[in-house]
Amino acid sequence: MTDATEIGAARTTRARRASFANVALQAVQVATGLVSVPLTFQYLGPERFGLWMTLSTALAFIAFADFGIGIGMQDRMVKALAADDRNAARSYFFSTVTFVAILVLLMVGLASFAVPSLEIANAFTIKSPEARSEVAATTSMVVVVFGIGLLAGLVQRVFSAFQEAHLAAFILLAARILSLILLVASIRFEAGLPLLVFIIGGLPPAVLVLAGILLLGARHRWMLPRRSSISELIELRRLVSVFKIGVLGLGAAVAIYVVNNSSLVIMSAKYGAAEVSDYAILVKMLSIPTMFVIYILQPLWPAIADANARKDYRWIQSAYSKAARVSVAFVVATALGVLLCGRQLVELWVGREDVVPSFALMLVSVIFFVVGCWSTLLTTLLNGVSSFRSQATGGIAIAITFAFVAYVLPTSLDKSVVVAAVGFGFIVRCLLLQLEVNRLLRTWGANAA
Repeated sequence: MTDATEIGAARTTRARRASFANVALQAVQVATGLVSVPLTFQYLGPERFGLWMTLSTALAFIAFADFGIGIGMQDRMVKALAADDRNAARSYFFSTVTFVAILVLLMVGLASFAVPSLEIANAFTIKSPEARSEVAATTSMVVVVFGIGLLAGLVQRVFSAFQEAHLAAFILLAARILSLILLVASIRFEAGLPLLVFIIGGLPPAVLVLAGILLLGARHRWMLPRRSSISELIELRRLVSVFKIGVLGLGAAVAIYVVNNSSLVIMSAKYGAAEVSDYAILVKMLSIPTMFVIYILQPLWPAIADANARKDYRWIQSAYSKAARVSVAFVVATALGVLLCGRQLVELWVGREDVVPSFALMLVSVIFFVVGCWSTLLTTLLNGVSSFRSQATGGIAIAITFAFVAYVLPTSLDKSVVVAAVGFGFIVRCLLLQLEVNRLLRTWGANAA
């Protein structure tokens, strides 16, 4: 075997290993979620549980809070590792970690001063003395968990840069199981809400930070700080380079976030919050197969980046073709299954007929799911070749435009039209990205010929 063939085979093995590990992690997350939600609801009661859920919505913004610097660090580290430039890879890592660590310290410090003076209990109309007594501490804990999540995201991206994402997935899998065990114990000993927030939301990323850094140091000892000056580890030019990619990557992530979440917000504003429960449950149900697709394809991003840096375009074409076939088979089977049995599954899951979606809402939601998986496939390739600009600029413009169209539609129309309008914009975005992917594939094919 040639060196290129051996490197390609190893790259394929690592990507498959990471995909399987991610699927196992997702299965554990779904299982622990199904167990932990009813446990915590019964223990906390409606008001304290609602407080926790409301405050925890802030954790959804972890992906955006680092200004995309994690994406930029991963991209730059992959290129440095492909070029065997260890000094650059180490500098990208320490420059990024230093920036995020300072950001986390500032965030936690500001929260420690600001939270006690805020009237959070009144803002959320909290009535029970028990919930009012815990609201400040719970808010502070959410901020701490948020900070830990930022650091954990960096550690996870370092594993991805080394194409060792399966190790991060196994650490998180073990941490999720530990979190569930400690949750049961905490409820048994009647722990307070702040501790429960840490156990469920903060423990897994904290374990990833601690265990991940130790494991990375053991596997890649050259990454450890040497007796060199700080300026060799933390370089402004490296950080600027990371930011240039990260800002575009952040824009791409924001575009997807707007597309995926605007339908529910618009629907609630136009028809009332009471009228969106059927769609919200449907979104929850379809999010499970969506996450499986994301986790299966996610390891291809750093693998494609490595192959692109080495100009191994044949491997990229082959890997993308195989990923496309697997994705299409899974998505088609899932879409047909949901269309045929989705309404019955919702009724069985929730146990109420009034939240079973109409066939029209089911149909447009399934189409939205299919388009979302198509988008994941396309962006996996484009992310791997550092093509974020079109995803960011065009993606945000298209998402906002069609969200506005959906909002101004008359309320006399069925609410499924809102999903259809936003989904049409999603299709337009994917068609533009598909043209870019086709252009890349044709260029690589011509070069190979």
